[in-house]
Amino acid sequence: MQSKIPCALGSSLVLLLLCAACRGIPGPRTARIAAGGNQTCMVDSGAVTCWGKNNVGQLGDGTNEDRNSPVPVTVVAEKIAAIAVGYIHACVLTEAGEIYCWGSQPAEQVRFGSDSPFTALAVGATHTCGLTSTGGMKCWGSNAMGGLGDGTTEDRLSPVEVTGLSTEVTSIAAGLDFSCAVKGGGVQCWGANETGQLGTGSYESAAVPAAVPGLESDVTAVAAGVLHACAQKTDGEIWCWGENTAGALGDGTNQNSPTPVKVINLEGDIQSVVVGGSHTCALTKAGGVKCWGGNSAGQLGDGTTTDRNAPVDVAGLSIGVAAIAAGGGHTCAVLTTGAVKCWGLNENGQLGNGSNQDASSPVDVRMP
Repeated sequence: MQSKIPCALGSSLVLLLLCAACRGIPGPRTARIAAGGNQTCMVDSGAVTCWGKNNVGQLGDGTNEDRNSPVPVTVVAEKIAAIAVGYIHACVLTEAGEIYCWGSQPAEQVRFGSDSPFTALAVGATHTCGLTSTGGMKCWGSNAMGGLGDGTTEDRLSPVEVTGLSTEVTSIAAGLDFSCAVKGGGVQCWGANETGQLGTGSYESAAVPAAVPGLESDVTAVAAGVLHACAQKTDGEIWCWGENTAGALGDGTNQNSPTPVKVINLEGDIQSVVVGGSHTCALTKAGGVKCWGGNSAGQLGDGTTTDRNAPVDVAGLSIGVAAIAAGGGHTCAVLTTGAVKCWGLNENGQLGNGSNQDASSPVDVRMP
């Protein structure tokens, strides 16, 4: 069902993800990559390409045809600073501080601005958020569970300020009907909370930001997925909370947790963390990739389809990775050489290798 909300299109499915931490870290030729529910997009030297599911125009190529290899996206003639992908929409952030989004209306892009330029963006299932240059956070889109953080459950067609987050915000994330932010080194979350994905110690939803106990300081980044979230601390440790039946929290158990638990066997060796549908991945300081959680389609990349409740190495990617992104059931990486590899679910061509066959270890994306 389409929503009337531009750039945050309605769907009750929970295959999505994407979040701020699913944006790529700048790699060779300023390459940035983002993975959504069943699609992937990339910015490379100013050119935007996407591949995968396209039933409502989320690839931005002017069609509704799925693509199993990258196709060019027609975007604004401005320099692109970042990209984020949701389940049925995607957005780019320009260097001028504006956000452009596309989705269920493939011939139309919607522009969002702010009194202060946006400096980062995060895309959730049915909503979008931006971080302003003054350290404030604004969100727009669907708001039935309070995921916009403005104290209401009213959908918003344009950006509204998140309550209490007008300054000092340094990292933002958007998941399925919930959002998170780092303010002053501490994590706050709001929105839906049925599996404890807000990390507040309860299972009660919240329409305004609530502090995450145990993560009041020293947090550098936060990432949100479908029903779980994770934070990275200054010492490189990763802490996660929420849904854990497939092991996405990485604490060696399969028990949901409404409070943060430490991911085991990482030893503070982490550059960044990304959160997918039911899995999580981290980029090590050595340029390697480790993943944990759901693995039914091979999205952990270890050559199996066995779920893991603790980190495992992605096959063949122990060094040389510059950026990673996690989608609903797939994962991608940009190498320092400029090559792009993906693995996991591929029913809509989201691995970009010219096929629709799942892969339990990395395969090469057919870059144009």
